[in-house]
Order: sequence, then structure tokens, then C-alpha cells
Amino acid sequence: MDDLLMLIFAIAVAAVVLVGFMILLYAWALRRRRQLDEEEREEGPREYPPDGRFEL
Repeated sequence: MDDLLMLIFAIAVAAVVLVGFMILLYAWALRRRRQLDEEEREEGPREYPPDGRFEL
């Protein structure tokens, strides 16, 4: 019986760690998206060449 409780506890801890990591990753992605949106606004409107082709 103790082994079963330890297994359940280990699975619960792993689930909590996984959910916490996913929340942190989601928060980082939101912050990064806002940062990229602000940088894009600072750049101003994009200018496209008349023929629509870009050359690097």
C-alpha cells in the first residue's frame, strides 16, 4: 500500500512541475510577443518594393 501511495505522490509532483513549467513558458511567450509588437511599432510602416520582390 505504501508503494502505491508513493507512486501516486510521484505522479502528482511530476504533474505539478509540468503544469508550472507550461505556465512559465506561456508567460514568457506572452511577454516576448508584446516585446516584438512594440519593436514592430517603433520601426514604423513597412515599405514594399514596387514589384513585390525582396532581395537579401
